[in-house]
Amino acid sequence: MAVLRPLWNRVDRRSGRRYVTFGGHSESLQGRSGALTPSGLLALLVVSSLSLGGCESRNGPASQGVARAEIVLGGRGTEEHVVPSRVVVQVGGSVVFRTADSRVHTVEFSAVGMTSEVRDFLRRTNQLRSPPLLERGTEYTVSFEGAPPGFYPFSVQGPGAPVDGAVVVE
Repeated sequence: MAVLRPLWNRVDRRSGRRYVTFGGHSESLQGRSGALTPSGLLALLVVSSLSLGGCESRNGPASQGVARAEIVLGGRGTEEHVVPSRVVVQVGGSVVFRTADSRVHTVEFSAVGMTSEVRDFLRRTNQLRSPPLLERGTEYTVSFEGAPPGFYPFSVQGPGAPVDGAVVVE
């Protein structure tokens, strides 16, 4: 099954309308009045469900954990975005952080809110901080093979304000 990768926050400079692009199709979220259109609402719901696809497994809801999840990094102006901001993976699974824009991003797991076992695992496996992700489509994969179950908070740094998220390993 093909996965449609959404791109958020495209703004037409002439009209000022916001668009969502997915699967090669672009849909305006706003009508002439600036209000959310029915088709824009549908596009937003479709893209939201596709974005959360990395949080679901074929066997059940996200709370059961998946073997592999994807988090998309992006931003515009002074804003950074992480979609989804929370994923649940199984012990032995992985999380792929992928850039959706040409801005430089780094992912850093935060010691605040993390147990010593979680911190020691990330330090021992040299996964506390990503290298700079320099161009669109760049990926950083974090492996949770042999990881202790727990809460793995992270922060994404880029040109905009930092954005926080979390990986939960079950």
